[in-house]
Amino acid sequence: MRPAGLIAALAFFLQAVALPGAAADASFDYAVVERIVYPGQTIGMDNVAVRQHTRAIPDDYPVVRTRAQLAGMVATRTLLPGRAIAPDMLRAPFAIKQGELISVSLQEGPLSIVMKAIALQDGTIGETIRVRNAHNGRSVCAIVRSPSLAEVC
Repeated sequence: MRPAGLIAALAFFLQAVALPGAAADASFDYAVVERIVYPGQTIGMDNVAVRQHTRAIPDDYPVVRTRAQLAGMVATRTLLPGRAIAPDMLRAPFAIKQGELISVSLQEGPLSIVMKAIALQDGTIGETIRVRNAHNGRSVCAIVRSPSLAEVC
């Protein structure tokens, strides 16, 4: 065997031996659900597993990789068991639900006003929603800050 062929065979052997150890690398992992999840359902930690792909998944490939990224999220479409899940198939749970009575605050320097309002839309934390003042019926835009609390835009 010529030296070039020997080096190629040795490189192939080393690569084949290295593959089982490489499977423990995080770049091979992706999170899946173990049972069907329908749109609008919250994903429980007991329904999440981590699988390993046979080849490394590029870092910029849109796939949910850990249990923590998946558990507690709400499905925006049907999720099938064992299938890779893209981040756009999920959303954060709503902190404020449409029709809920919430507190809305307005702060301008030392002035602070808090009013009761009715949420006209569902909203996650950080999202902008419309709310209606419970006293005068005017609607305003508000940013969801926490469950049952928003701040005027």
